[in-house]
Amino acid sequence: MQINLSYTSVTNVGLLSLASISCLQSITVLHMNGLTPSGLAAALLACGGLTKVKLQTSFKSLLPECLFGHLEARGCSFQWRDKIFQAELDSKSWKLQLADGE
Repeated sequence: MQINLSYTSVTNVGLLSLASISCLQSITVLHMNGLTPSGLAAALLACGGLTKVKLQTSFKSLLPECLFGHLEARGCSFQWRDKIFQAELDSKSWKLQLADGE
């Protein structure tokens, strides 16, 4: 089972609750409000069956290296994304469309 929590407002407590889903294997966390690095770390440690995690690149420097080592030793791989926040992308797209129409 996989879950994509990108662009949601799931909190630390909510993410930790989702960690109890025993069949959860893949999780994507990009551009979330209300989630702290410590909350994310606790949830990742609680998800025993994770095999793939996609995270915003900004979390890489906020989480301890030993966390990655521990999870990778359990068979979990990390994919890092430096994705622009969708609202920013949309406003740039509108500006480009307006410029093309002139």
